[in-house]
Parts: sequence; C-alpha cells; structure tokens
Amino acid sequence: MKLEEVPTKELLALHNRIADKPVGPKTFATRTKLVARIEQIAAGKNINLAFFGRPKRTERSTRMVLSPEVAPLLSVIRRWRSRTP
Repeated sequence: MKLEEVPTKELLALHNRIADKPVGPKTFATRTKLVARIEQIAAGKNINLAFFGRPKRTERSTRMVLSPEVAPLLSVIRRWRSRTP
C-alpha cells in the first residue's frame, strides 16, 4: 500500500489504529510527517502495511447480481442440475 496516495483522513485513521495513543487532525504539520510516523510505528511493531486499506469481504459483496433476464434462466439450470444424478 502506498501511503503517499492515501487521503489524509484515512492516514490519520490508520495511525490511530496502530498507535498506542490516538491523535487529532492537527497533531502533524504535514502529510509527510504523518506518513513517516506511520512507517516508524509499523516498523517498530512489525506491522505489514500492505494489509491495511484492503476492503473486507462481506457476504453481500460475494453474491452475484443478476439481471432480470438472466435470473429465470439460472433457476432453470439449478432445477436441471438437481434432477441429474
């Protein structure tokens, strides 16, 4: 994950998740200092920053969204599969 491409608000949230003491938005004078502090904390705690920022998979995101034209065909296929041994 490239921290330079992450919005400041998300960087601050990431910092507060990994740091021992949460901070406010006015704590760091620049984004560069915030990024440097996150990298310093991550190195000290052996945290892999590549796993942060990946969306969590939910049950809803794994479902297929079918168009109205495809849904009846899919139900026919499922009925046919359940009949075959």
